[in-house]
Parts: sequence; C-alpha cells; structure tokens
Amino acid sequence: MHFYLKCGCIDEAKNLFDGMEYKNLITWNTMIAGHAQAMDPAKDNFSAQHSAYVVAGTALVVMYVSHSWVQLFEYMRLARFRPNQIPCVGVLAACSHAGMVDEANEYFEMMQKEYKIKPVMVHYGYLVGMFVRLGWLDEAFDIIKRMDVEPNEFIRLLLIAGCTKHGNAELGFYAAELLLKLKPKNTETYVMLLDMYISAERWDDVSIFEKIDE
Repeated sequence: MHFYLKCGCIDEAKNLFDGMEYKNLITWNTMIAGHAQAMDPAKDNFSAQHSAYVVAGTALVVMYVSHSWVQLFEYMRLARFRPNQIPCVGVLAACSHAGMVDEANEYFEMMQKEYKIKPVMVHYGYLVGMFVRLGWLDEAFDIIKRMDVEPNEFIRLLLIAGCTKHGNAELGFYAAELLLKLKPKNTETYVMLLDMYISAERWDDVSIFEKIDE
C-alpha cells in the first residue's frame, strides 16, 4: 500500500486498503498521508501552455483530493477508529484548500468535543489560511483571538498578507503593529506595512520608511 501511495497510485492503494480485514491506526495514517502527498503532484500534470484549463483543472484536482480526504476521514469514523492529530490535520487541510467552510468548522469542533484533541498551531493555521484566501478577514481575526495558544509569526503574517491583498487597511495596520511589537526586526512585516500605506495613500507614513531606508 505504501508503495502504491509513493507512486501516486491512489486507486490501487485504496483497493488494497479496502481488502484488508483488519485495519489499525498505522494503516489509516498511511492512507491519509498518501492522499496529502497526492495533491501537489496531481496538479503538476496539467500543461502550463493552457492557462485557462490549468486554473479550472487545478481547482478540480484540489476539490477531488479534498473530498477524498473527507470521505476517508468519515470512513475512519464509521469504522470506529478514534482519529489522532494526523487525520485531523489532514481533513482540516483538505477543507481549507477547497474552501469548505462549514465542513472545516464542523471538523474543528468535532475534534475538540468528540475526540478531546486540543488544537495546536497547525490546526489554527489551516482555518486562518482558509478564511484569508476567501477574503473573510474578520473571521480569520476572530479565530486568532480565540486561539488557546499565542499565534506564531506565520499566522500573523497570513492575516497581514490577506489584509494587503483584500484591501482591509484598518485590520492590516492593527495586525502589523501587534506583530512588530513581538518581532520588531521582522523585515517582511515592514514591507507589507509599506505596501498597505501606499495603497491607502498615507504618504506621511511612507516618507517615514524612506527616511529609515536612507
């Protein structure tokens, strides 16, 4: 099964998996990890010469693999296997990349209430990333505010980048200022903050950066 998955032969691996009389947590995790590895290579099969088809095809691949993850997770639950961190990360990643908001929220809540798994940074990261990609910045910020752990630099930068892309200057300035208090030498934050100042036409603030650069 591991050989098939390494080769990207998901259907063959699944047939072998389905034929197993006894499945344990190792076999479940192997299947889940294989689905995760399948996402990126699958997208590479599309020709870059046909960009319109690539965009549509890539979206279909992401949706297909994401739904496969969800089906696998549900299959695991029906077989009465209690998922650990690995399947929970996998199903949240799948929902995040496919923009499956309701499902992501449902699995995130299920993970905590039904399986007593405490969320860690990677779980929060997939939720925040999903909302940022969708442009739901208030929802992304709400997740950050409700985190049981201090959000790391990556999650904060996700929000700032989303604010820059989607034009939410007010939240972007606030998030950047918070990060700079923690990481005052983070050049990436300064670059994104400068981009937001320029987009908002706050030229006085832009001039401060120019003086610093001099």
